[in-house]
Amino acid sequence: MTVWQGFWINPHMVAFSIANDQIFYNTGPMLYCAKNPYAAFISSMSVSPTSIQPGQHSVLTVNLTKPAPAGGLTVQLTDYTPNVWTPATLKIPAGQYSATTNLLTLPASKPGTYTIVGTVHGVHASTRLTVAP
Repeated sequence: MTVWQGFWINPHMVAFSIANDQIFYNTGPMLYCAKNPYAAFISSMSVSPTSIQPGQHSVLTVNLTKPAPAGGLTVQLTDYTPNVWTPATLKIPAGQYSATTNLLTLPASKPGTYTIVGTVHGVHASTRLTVAP
């Protein structure tokens, strides 16, 4: 195992690390470095309030590690349930670190705790919303 600038590389398997807008990866005894074309990733997601009644809404906030690039950044959103309406995407404007959208429940929504997942460039983050009886 080799330690290099705060991350480890195992010389017997492919590994990678993202640091300072660069991707470092190893395919054996060689270490490669490439410019990271996706400098902004999801750092966190949250909902407020975290618990709502059927028929109410909550505000979803998606935060990035860096400002969105020119043209903005589109976050794919998934909720895996018919009990919470989540838009399919959330656009974070260029230069911004975050954006918000509403999560809606119908009056007939089933109580439970539901996971909302955001994806940018294949990297996922999630948060949970509780629909209380």
